[in-house]
Formats: sequence, C-alpha cells, structure tokens
Amino acid sequence: MKILVKKNRRLTFIFLSFILLFSIVVLAEEQKVNPKVYSLEECIQEAIKNHPKLKISRYIFEQKKEKLNSLTAGYLSQVDAGVSYDRLSYVTQAKKRYLGNSQDDYQADIVVTQPLFTGGKITSQKQAVRYAIEAAEQGYLTAKEEVVFGVKPPTRNLFSRAI
Repeated sequence: MKILVKKNRRLTFIFLSFILLFSIVVLAEEQKVNPKVYSLEECIQEAIKNHPKLKISRYIFEQKKEKLNSLTAGYLSQVDAGVSYDRLSYVTQAKKRYLGNSQDDYQADIVVTQPLFTGGKITSQKQAVRYAIEAAEQGYLTAKEEVVFGVKPPTRNLFSRAI
C-alpha cells in the first residue's frame, strides 16, 4: 500500500511539473508572437511622459509657481473676524444704562489690515521666487535632456549593430 501511494505521489508530482512547464512555455511563446516595436520618437516621448526624475522636476516647478502666487497675495488686504461671549458676575452701571441688566456680554470684531509699506520685503521675495522658478525650469530642461540622452545610446547601439 505504501509503495502504491509513493508511486502515485511521484506521478502526481511529475504530472503537475509537466503542466507547469508546458504553461510557462506556452505563455512565453504567446508573448513572443506579438511584440510591440517602438520607434525612437515613441521611446523618447514615453520616457519624457513617465520618467520619475522629470515628474519630480515638474512638481518642483509647479511648487515654485504656487509660491509666487502666495507671495502676490501679500499685497492684498487681510480680513480677520472674531466673536466672543462672556457671562458676567457683576454688571457695571454704564452697561446697565446702555444695554440693560443682562449678564451676557457679546462682542464681535472685524479687523481689516492692508500693508502700506513693507520696505521692499514682498517685492524682494517675489524676485527671489522668480529666480527660483527660472532655476526650476532649467532643472526640468536639464533632466529632460538627460532622459533623452539616456534613451538614445541603447538605440544607437542597435543601429550600429544592424549596419
């Protein structure tokens, strides 16, 4: 009985191994049948669209532009509002005369501030951010050239072998 079980296990193992090997070979052949061929321009465009270094450079550029927008808001007026409530234990005579005997004290404040003179602080910050935007743009262009250069050498090697 034990010998029969061992033979069945061996046969089962051999059969499953054969099926696994056969399915791997079939899948590999299926992938070889329709390979997609990319042109050099398609490779470059795909690299530009998906390369992580370029995505980082784009995000840095966008971040600097948003920083410029936030500094531009420094010229605008700012409005602050506040509301408060206090329960008074003692009501003064002046309050009784104008507001009555109520122990409730409500206050509402609205404050508008406008920078009149900042000593050139906002202007100099905006100029610094403009320079940072230019640097980020140059960083993006440099990264783009590096990515394109990284795509071209492997294709040059393929073309030189074909000739």
